[in-house]
Amino acid sequence: MIVAFLDLHPGELLYSGYARCAYRLRYPNLKNVTNELFGNPHIIASVPFASHLQYFVAHQPVADRFTTDSLIAEHTLLPFYAPFLPPNRIQRLHMDMCSTNGPGIYMRVGLMASIVPSPEYLQYCPECAKEDQTRFGEMYWHRQHQVPGVFICHIHNVWLEQSNVRVHNRKPGTSLLQLRRPFGHCVLPERSTPHLAYVIPSCLLPMELPGFFSNESFRQASRFCTVLINVRSFVAIWQPTAGEFG
Repeated sequence: MIVAFLDLHPGELLYSGYARCAYRLRYPNLKNVTNELFGNPHIIASVPFASHLQYFVAHQPVADRFTTDSLIAEHTLLPFYAPFLPPNRIQRLHMDMCSTNGPGIYMRVGLMASIVPSPEYLQYCPECAKEDQTRFGEMYWHRQHQVPGVFICHIHNVWLEQSNVRVHNRKPGTSLLQLRRPFGHCVLPERSTPHLAYVIPSCLLPMELPGFFSNESFRQASRFCTVLINVRSFVAIWQPTAGEFG
């Protein structure tokens, strides 16, 4: 039984919830955390996805607090990748995330073959961090900021900042780290905004559809992302020129 687990914030990565819980509850070491959350002291929590969700949900201190469907749809990056995958693979990924097959998720999603690189480090918006600190009394990792090819906050129009927390290849001793200190930021130049303002919200739309895994919502997202593909991942290849900040 999980003794206690904090409420998840809007748009928070499930990984972030794990990290906040580990920090706030002052576990003696991370093996105690992962053993309680996943039933295995050797698990390294995935940042973009999740695994062992059936165990996590079944051992909550309050019954029916979470469901595996709601956690996947609202607190992981699977809804972003789902429109680009066949339905049978999405079902398999859902099963992997609920069970113990965490290592197989990355291959099944196709991250290894993607031409759009995933963020190497967790990213955050300094303005979101300030607002979260004021509203919730703490900062947290937003899943929208971890989407591959997204470099600005679509709410505040500022560059996302890189933390020193690795997304992949993390050691067990650094596997759960909370966002606790924001740094400076650079506001986007005005003339770059029209292009980015169109593409960034477009990238994030699949994660905002209600009932994402319902057939109709999935069809809507698939149609939309087919159009989005045609802009050829503009954000992923866009780079500012020297004159942009002059």
